[in-house]
Amino acid sequence: MRTLITALVALVLIAGISPAFAKVTTVRHDIEARYAAILTAAKARHWNDLRAILAPDYRSLDIDGQGISRDTEIAQDQEAADVASERSRIDILSLKLDGDRAEVEQAFSSHFTEQGDDGKAHRIVVVALSSDIWRKTDGKWLCVQTVTTQSFVTVDGQPAAHDVASPAVA
Repeated sequence: MRTLITALVALVLIAGISPAFAKVTTVRHDIEARYAAILTAAKARHWNDLRAILAPDYRSLDIDGQGISRDTEIAQDQEAADVASERSRIDILSLKLDGDRAEVEQAFSSHFTEQGDDGKAHRIVVVALSSDIWRKTDGKWLCVQTVTTQSFVTVDGQPAAHDVASPAVA
């Protein structure tokens, strides 16, 4: 009898949690796809594809508290040299959903080889932790804000830089 009651309680809990869990899982999948599309667009230098993912009112706040708009960020990306060996990814660390708004903690990581001033090839790894806000508009998730809270850089496996945002920025 006790096993039957436990099973019934578990079913009731699962039935109540499943729709919410399914929605968060679906949103997570959608936003993961949007992050992948951001990386693909930037690597391919398809700036209109990037504009379609970043909201018109998008703001990016760097560790130093400097904020830039979508157009400024894209212009900076356009000026940056293309690094053929670069491999990047964005991993969602957590997601909090509130209707058509999602708060995402994410980790961007990139690694590439670059020639140094010494003429030798060096392995560079960059990791940045950010808090992002996404908004669902017309059925699509748009990134509204990115706040970078930490960044780490290693060169040939040795720490080269570690920056942390002040509490006022984070």
